[in-house]
Amino acid sequence: MKPSSKPSLTAKAVQGMSIGSTFSDVGDYRGLRVTRTTKGRRWFYRYRVGNRLQQDTIGMDLSVQEARAEFRVLKAEKQKGKFPRDLTHQSSPAETFTVSEMIDLYLENLSRVRQAKGVIDVRTFMSNLIRPYGHYDIMDFGAAEARAVVIHQVEKGNRVQAGRIASELCAAWDYSVALNRISEDMANPGEAAKKALKRARIRTTPIKRTRYLDDRELSVLLAWLPKAGGFSPNLRKALMLTLQLGCRSGEAISARWSDFDLEAGTWTLFQTKTNDPRTIKLPRQTLEWLRASRLLSAGDMYLCQSPKSRLSHLQQKQITERMWVLKRDGKLPPLADWSPHDLRRTCRTHLSQMGCPEPVAESAIGHVVATNNYNLHQYQNEVGDWLQKWNDKLEELSP
Repeated sequence: MKPSSKPSLTAKAVQGMSIGSTFSDVGDYRGLRVTRTTKGRRWFYRYRVGNRLQQDTIGMDLSVQEARAEFRVLKAEKQKGKFPRDLTHQSSPAETFTVSEMIDLYLENLSRVRQAKGVIDVRTFMSNLIRPYGHYDIMDFGAAEARAVVIHQVEKGNRVQAGRIASELCAAWDYSVALNRISEDMANPGEAAKKALKRARIRTTPIKRTRYLDDRELSVLLAWLPKAGGFSPNLRKALMLTLQLGCRSGEAISARWSDFDLEAGTWTLFQTKTNDPRTIKLPRQTLEWLRASRLLSAGDMYLCQSPKSRLSHLQQKQITERMWVLKRDGKLPPLADWSPHDLRRTCRTHLSQMGCPEPVAESAIGHVVATNNYNLHQYQNEVGDWLQKWNDKLEELSP
């Protein structure tokens, strides 16, 4: 649903305004605005002087007709070059603060508390808000515009993204309020968007997958993966590491060679989803192909080095993008629909099936083990032992 043109102001619309909302008129009355505050409805005329916006208060609690009549007088004076008039000392510069500037300010703060990838993700899906409304002044951006954005995403099938846009918009608005860039009297349009989704009973949380590969499917995958056509060698490394160690595909694809100690047989993850660094004892099978790979990529910084820059790795989305292409072209192995994250779930499920204790299995995939504050054991040796058993099984299933 594309944003529609705004209707002209009506007495009914002005009377029904909620505190914090701002309405603007259209057509010949463009520049006429009304804001509902805790003290009443304030009418003002906003106009441009050079590159700067200026605004004059017209009055409080006027009717639409009275406000338009005064607006016509002010606009006529301006067109005659007599504006600002004698009352210009009442005029105050209206500092412009756009929706795009609000999001940029929020993302700047977000970069201090979230990992870079998370900030990039937020910037990407918030572009769905910035494209149609980024140039809007905050005073002109309200509940209707926020609802239009999220409903448009729902209509495209992006339910989860619609919920994230509403939530991040709420947070961005609140952050600007805290910095006094937005008045506390103005209602948060993100809240209106969230309420719209809730009233429509639209689920905005992802449906949990339960897919994992059984022994037969693993045999098929392991026969296909080493020479998977359409996948670069570096993408295949990420998939193999995810399957063998149960790590996240994002952790695998961003792994630095300096994080591996191939002599000691360990991999230290310094940046994790839980923000807790952990060290994995590598199974023999993983060590063998990592050592062979290192000999062929001695100058690379990353395990999954980007061909475009020696200072960056491949992007996680490239795995799913290539899988989509291969699925379309019928080049994936003959398996039911699977994703890279299903390999992580496969590792975890098979560990339990093999009898791995729950705390060890959870530690193996980097989950925080629910326990009291007195048990801080990370099960590093136990995890290494069970990952070795898991990779021995994979070796038996390989052709």
